[in-house]
Amino acid sequence: MPNREAETFNPQTMNVQDMYKVMIGSVVPRPIAWISSKDAAGTLNLAPFSFFTVASRQPPTLAVSIGPGVRERKGTVKDTLTNIREFGEYVINIVPNDLANPMQESSKHYSPEVDEFEKAGLTPQPSDVISVPAVKESPIAFECKLDKIIPVGTDHLVLG
Repeated sequence: MPNREAETFNPQTMNVQDMYKVMIGSVVPRPIAWISSKDAAGTLNLAPFSFFTVASRQPPTLAVSIGPGVRERKGTVKDTLTNIREFGEYVINIVPNDLANPMQESSKHYSPEVDEFEKAGLTPQPSDVISVPAVKESPIAFECKLDKIIPVGTDHLVLG
């Protein structure tokens, strides 16, 4: 067994952004939940989230962690979380490599009234069961109904 020099990270002495970088750089591969949602006025929202996994097989449940806004909207609630809370429906789209650029575009800060599908050059695909559309270009889309939102520190674990 190779002898490795281990580095120790103490989250209590690190700033939040540096600890976040350690976690996302260490937990790999890490799938992206590309969440489409809409607000009460019907404006579409599309945003990527890197804390995403299967939470239960029965009932089938997916989990995504949505943190507070950063950079331009530091400390604010993200539009995706607001929409899920208010509307109770959302779609988790899977991001293939060929959609990396549109996914990156959808990660930018836009005002709530801006349609991120349009900004990213993507096509809203009507869902079969819920009223929120999926990303037509995505090969896999999970139509989700909100089960619960669990506060975890500064973030919110969304189960659907």
